[in-house]
Amino acid sequence: MIAKAMKSQDGTEFPAGNIQANAGAVQYAEIHHGNEMRKAGYSNAREFLFDILANYEKIYKVRD
Repeated sequence: MIAKAMKSQDGTEFPAGNIQANAGAVQYAEIHHGNEMRKAGYSNAREFLFDILANYEKIYKVRD
């Protein structure tokens, strides 16, 4: 849940509301980034994602 509306550095607006991550998204994160998450102290991708959602302060748009 995003508690309050926010704006990214490029001006993209993110409204308050629910965020959904389906099982496939969590599995993808675990397969492709699981080792990095464990090196950062998380036991799995789910724990990492829940921590981010509970403690975010800023949202950034990734540049390609």
